[in-house]
Amino acid sequence: MTPVVVFWLLVAGPAGALEFEVQQIRFGLEDISHPALKPQGWLFTGRVGGSLSDVQLDGQISNDAGLEADISVRHVAGEFQSIRLSTTLAGSEAVGIFRNTLTNWPEQLNLLELDSGELSAEVTIHLQPNAPMAVHSRVDFRNLSGLVDRTAITNLSGHLLFSLENNQLTARVRDTAVGQLNSGIGMGPVSLLADYRATQEEPFAGELSIQQANAEFLDGRLRIAPRTISLADQPVRIPVEAHEISLARLLQVYPAEGFEGSGRLSGAIPLEISGTGVEVQQGSITALSPGGMLKLPADQLQAMLGSGGTVETVTRALQNFHYSVLSSAIDYDEKGKLTLGLRLEGNNPDIRNGQPIVLNVNLEEDIPALLTSLQLSGRVNEAVTERVRERLQQSGQEATP
Repeated sequence: MTPVVVFWLLVAGPAGALEFEVQQIRFGLEDISHPALKPQGWLFTGRVGGSLSDVQLDGQISNDAGLEADISVRHVAGEFQSIRLSTTLAGSEAVGIFRNTLTNWPEQLNLLELDSGELSAEVTIHLQPNAPMAVHSRVDFRNLSGLVDRTAITNLSGHLLFSLENNQLTARVRDTAVGQLNSGIGMGPVSLLADYRATQEEPFAGELSIQQANAEFLDGRLRIAPRTISLADQPVRIPVEAHEISLARLLQVYPAEGFEGSGRLSGAIPLEISGTGVEVQQGSITALSPGGMLKLPADQLQAMLGSGGTVETVTRALQNFHYSVLSSAIDYDEKGKLTLGLRLEGNNPDIRNGQPIVLNVNLEEDIPALLTSLQLSGRVNEAVTERVRERLQQSGQEATP
């Protein structure tokens, strides 16, 4: 591309220094060679001025991927060079622009699709002789909505602050909230306030400091208490607290008809996250006083529990069970199998004149299969349902809810 330049040259600078200003410069390059950037055409429009030892460049840059940004560069010979970039992008365009601009675009983010909202990004790079590069950036999210793999995100807003200085990485999540996260069972609003620190050599083995992590869930609340977690320690352990979860809402989202109940549940769910997946060992959940009621249809229970004399007793009791005690051990393995060791104390008014009954029931559930069923049922949104259908077709499975 042929450059077009209109310039204005000033000779009488301070102390006799030569100063110049080049206005309305338009310069295109077919390719910028840099390991962080994909090969493509770039265009700069703006002005250059200053002196031969202190050059200032201001204007706008754009590339073939659709990126448009304001740029300001200052170069002081022998002292420093600073570069400032800022841009605002529609959420529906941002992922594709960054993916087609950066060579080191994370593979995990290929599962991210945004369809609404806006983000603004600003980055400053400071270079000095014989010193490591310093980077400071800020990203603002405003009402972003879309998909991450098979999870729908609604109204993500907040701020991400990032810095690299003296080979130390720091990331801060501020005033960040999500209207809802939905993989089949909705969660939200979600609020998060956290810091992350690591070395440049080991960026994923740093320390995560959580100041606030709360989410509304099934008319109750999930919470991670403030703590510092080392990602270098495997597996990463994150204790999640459950507070006053509605049993009625829980049974409503379960993909089986006729399940009814009442009561509130609280407990602890110790997550263990590693390269092989997510696990829960020795979690627990307990109903709050005074208890509640369970009505579980016989045919559904028999499908879950099998057959036999003990199963028939349990099935009859749970068709109208008034409990004072409900507690359960929770275990979840990396393959997605949830195991509940359920203990119930109470009575069924229709059995033995309401005499006390104690039930011990072991239940198992394939959580990935359960979520797939919920996603195919349209309980998330059509985009998630379509993505799940495509995945099942690719794997040769039938997409039936």
